[in-house]
Amino acid sequence: MTIWRWKALAGLGFAAACGQGSPSPGSATAPPASPTGAAAVTAQGTSSPTAGGETCTPGNRRCVDDTTAEMCSADGQQFLRTACDPGALCLEGRCVGLDTPAGKLDRARLYTLRGEGWLNGWGGTEALSTKSFDKLKGNPEGVLAGENAIGLAPRCAAGGFVAALDKDKKRRGETRHALLAGYLVSGQRRPVTLLAGVRGGARIHVNGALALDARRPGGEAPFQDELVVDAELREGVNTVVVVVAQESPTPAGLWLRVRGRRGEALPDLLFAPASEEGCALGDLLDVRWSSRPVTEGFAVEAQVRVPGLWPRIRGELGYEARLDHRKAREETLGRGTLGAASLQGEGATLPFTARFAKAGQAELRLRLGTEGAPGSNAAEGSKDAGSSRNSRGGDAAEARRTLLFHGDLHDRVVSLEGVLSEATQGTLPAGSRDSFAHHVATLQRALTDGPDDVSWLRATLKEAEEIAGELRQGRDPYRTRTGVVHRAYRSTIDGALQPYPVFVPPSYRPDGPPLPLVIVAHGLDNPPEVALRTAIGEAPDMSGDRERAARHLPSFPDQGAILAAPWGFGNAGPRLLGEHDTLAVIEALEAHYRVDPRRVSLTGYSLGGTVAFTVPLHHPDRFSASAPLCGYPNLKDYRSIRGVRHAPWEDRLIEQRYTVRYAENGLHLPLHVVHGGKDGPERSKVVVERYRALGYKVDFDLQEDLDHNVWDHGYEHGRMIAWLIARRRPEAPSRARLVTGEHRYDRAYWVRLLRRQDGAARGEIDGRWAKEERRVEVTTRNVEALALDFTGMGAAGGGTARVVLDREAPIEVPEPAGEVFFVRQGGAWTRATEAPSTAHRKRPGVAGPLDDVLRHPQLIVYGTLDPAQADVNRQVAEYHRGPATGAEVRIPMKADTEVSEAELTGRSLVLVGGPASNRVTALFARDLPVKFEEGALTLRGKRHEGDHVGVSLIWPHPRDPAEYLVVHAGVTFRGTLYSRHLPRLVPDFVVYDARITTQKGEMLMDLRPALDGGFFGEAWD
Repeated sequence: MTIWRWKALAGLGFAAACGQGSPSPGSATAPPASPTGAAAVTAQGTSSPTAGGETCTPGNRRCVDDTTAEMCSADGQQFLRTACDPGALCLEGRCVGLDTPAGKLDRARLYTLRGEGWLNGWGGTEALSTKSFDKLKGNPEGVLAGENAIGLAPRCAAGGFVAALDKDKKRRGETRHALLAGYLVSGQRRPVTLLAGVRGGARIHVNGALALDARRPGGEAPFQDELVVDAELREGVNTVVVVVAQESPTPAGLWLRVRGRRGEALPDLLFAPASEEGCALGDLLDVRWSSRPVTEGFAVEAQVRVPGLWPRIRGELGYEARLDHRKAREETLGRGTLGAASLQGEGATLPFTARFAKAGQAELRLRLGTEGAPGSNAAEGSKDAGSSRNSRGGDAAEARRTLLFHGDLHDRVVSLEGVLSEATQGTLPAGSRDSFAHHVATLQRALTDGPDDVSWLRATLKEAEEIAGELRQGRDPYRTRTGVVHRAYRSTIDGALQPYPVFVPPSYRPDGPPLPLVIVAHGLDNPPEVALRTAIGEAPDMSGDRERAARHLPSFPDQGAILAAPWGFGNAGPRLLGEHDTLAVIEALEAHYRVDPRRVSLTGYSLGGTVAFTVPLHHPDRFSASAPLCGYPNLKDYRSIRGVRHAPWEDRLIEQRYTVRYAENGLHLPLHVVHGGKDGPERSKVVVERYRALGYKVDFDLQEDLDHNVWDHGYEHGRMIAWLIARRRPEAPSRARLVTGEHRYDRAYWVRLLRRQDGAARGEIDGRWAKEERRVEVTTRNVEALALDFTGMGAAGGGTARVVLDREAPIEVPEPAGEVFFVRQGGAWTRATEAPSTAHRKRPGVAGPLDDVLRHPQLIVYGTLDPAQADVNRQVAEYHRGPATGAEVRIPMKADTEVSEAELTGRSLVLVGGPASNRVTALFARDLPVKFEEGALTLRGKRHEGDHVGVSLIWPHPRDPAEYLVVHAGVTFRGTLYSRHLPRLVPDFVVYDARITTQKGEMLMDLRPALDGGFFGEAWD
């Protein structure tokens, strides 16, 4: 559990005396009677407009250079020039002094804020002794000057997160402290917003006043901009001192940046570390490499960006790239200059081609800012361009990328691209094209990023070339291929290829009898190939290199069954994306192989054991049996559930997701459960005991002397596979039973639930077919409409059938065929000619809650309409495109200006930012149940006021009845940011404020109070 302590303190700096008197940024105020750092004032003359196009408007200010300021006169006729005192700086049209507690601040030490604006360069201490820290407790600024002053060294970070204390020196039970210090220089008094993400603990002091006090137990990784607090800057130099605390072995530090009150960037602010030396160039440049194999080498791209601080006197950056082959001279790949502006945002991309004459290793060296490179020290509007040579900011940086060329193997892999291109143009089945594309992509990644496993690379390449040979002859190479075959399908969720290995036994024949299919769900952090070998009794050492174990597989016995292991979007497991992947793999296998649909079973261990409990009970007519090993379907007993308070809507969600509540669906689903006696066997017992109470078939293999690792026992000699394939689900059972709390899980064999009376409660159907009497007896609970499939019960045709619903009078159905519909009207059941309309109602696929969107193809759209919120909207969109559920998924994302009309339908839209900041949100604003206005939002008749208020909700797509609109938006940028703190179980809508940042992740809101939350009605009201 994460606990935050934080407070925003008003009255920092000048505001303590003047309250609301501080001018807003850019306001036209008269100069003070005695300008700080100013010398004589002289008339420049009338120049309205000026040569630069700037009109002389009374009160307008500007800087001619570092030492000269101008302000337009009260009559708007002329600019009045001010020469700044020595040691002062012209900033935002004002001469500001550069006095600090340690003396005058050299202009050469000042940095501008670029890119995302992170304060990623500080003066910092080492870990302080208890004595030194105690002296500074009451006055952290004492580190800068006086008898408690401490020598500060640069603490810099190219990525933006500054670690003040490393992870290696923390002793058990010890709290270590270190200080970071710097100076913010502002041309005027102004209100600002501090946005921070803290790892460990941090107390941020601005001008000696505490602005933020936060800690994160356990050292969890922070969000960027996780905490938002207000402060005030005074004109001139502002001290910023951060006391960092480390209570766990993980590194302690913070993200920090300064924005305006609306979230807008403040490009005129300057910053300087409080150390005598500044940050080296390499500490401020973020260089990220990407490469792909091409003929005789690699196409390499270096993305160079500045995430925060940048020397204000450096206008251009020289670069030179060289390739250093071992035992050969260096080769120059390119050189040139980059403008400082190009390094912001995504940065500048430098492409290079690295060629190799023979197999071997080489190093690509990218030197940036070298003295010999053109433009390396160009001035940026400063008379002091040359003075940067005295600071670390003027030196060079070097980034390196090691490239390993595999000679003929490399060229053979590259040649497969041509075969792949031909395959995509032909008539090859989509699943085969996708499988070959994934095979080639795997080889390409191996050439650029490893692993350095040549034997595996050769074997995988040989397999790919065999497949390519069949493709060239116009054959589907996967139709007859046996053994372990690496397959893939293209997911509708994110458009990416989703891999799954499948073992096709040698006995399989495309024109032979259908074979049973066994799905094997992997454990946490296990590759799916490890799951396959584990299921046949060949589990590797789970504490060893599992990736290597996945690459080098043992021989598989032919047990007369097809085995497959879904990837499950990584560790999504039994959650929505994992369930989606499991079903998609089954559909792909049934499309490409002769699978016996009545003998599809599921097994898994650990995380996969939970999958083996959950998925079959949601879809009971898809599986013949299931064998969960050491799973944990006991949701209600999770510490994150049992030990925290629940909102009423959370109780409803828990009931919906609690696997035990679906046990009735296992009427025709035998279970073989294995659990270790030292591993909390009650986790599995909750389902086992419910099965036993229902009289269903269940074997519970409790190994008293084993811990979590029961797979060696449970899968020994492949015996579990034999048990699974011996089971066959009934084709037309005489009894069908369904319980469900969610619209999506609406059927079991020949019964289908169409509408519940109370959407908050479970619906239940228990149907019995007496074939000889041609009589169906159905009992229901909380059901308003249902369908009976007479074909599914083997009763189509053959005369009249009688249907008895809840012991009411029989309803005669002449010559029943297919589905027959029944609805409750006036308290009694009657037959309907068609299913009740689902228009404007919750229905399978469009019923919420919020995370139900994960089952849909999506496009995340972030708003750019308001420049002040665009950065936050994008950041929040990045978070939501990779759901924090253990899933590895990258949902497509676009700016609102990039979305075409065609993209507005055919997928669910996740809209980040309200109608004032997102054009697409504004387009659908009238259709949404939430209304935004200045300073407030209104939802379901409740008005919620305040800049910190945000809302997350799911709603039917008004233009596409099969899809959703999801909105994450705030009254201001703050509320939008807070959507990242939602737990996993969220209803249809939640309204929150800054208090939601008390925690992040977990299952329930717990300590995060909600302003409102719940479910929309069955009619979306």
